Amino acid sequence: MFVRRRPRHAALLAGLLACSLVGACAGDGPPARVELQLADGAHTLTREQLAELPELSVTYKDRNYTGVRLRDLLAAQRQELTALVATAVDGYSQELSIEAVARDDALLAYAVDGGHLTAADGPLRLVVPSSPGLSVKQLVRLARP
Repeated sequence: MFVRRRPRHAALLAGLLACSLVGACAGDGPPARVELQLADGAHTLTREQLAELPELSVTYKDRNYTGVRLRDLLAAQRQELTALVATAVDGYSQELSIEAVARDDALLAYAVDGGHLTAADGPLRLVVPSSPGLSVKQLVRLARP
């Protein structure tokens, strides 16, 4: 009987493939981008543009996430507070109420524990520590509902 075995490095290869599809690999300075679809049209913001906004860190599930508040992101785009739909690379989406967007701890994270987010989490992640159901990994789009 012939038994086919997976290569020892299958997990590494799968991780590299996922990394290249998402465009972010841990430790290599991912080109994090998020598309904003707001009242005045669509914008694409890079990690560099996000880093120009006031930085905030929050603790969620024993990890320290760093990024920008959602409300600061909207203010920087000259947008009023609004409900948002956060969408991940795989199409998963979560709607956030105006109250959730306005929270002090509603964060668009680009780093965790002092380093880049892993491919499984990033390159960007929505984190709302006191409302875990609102957190979205591999975030690629924020839009009005």
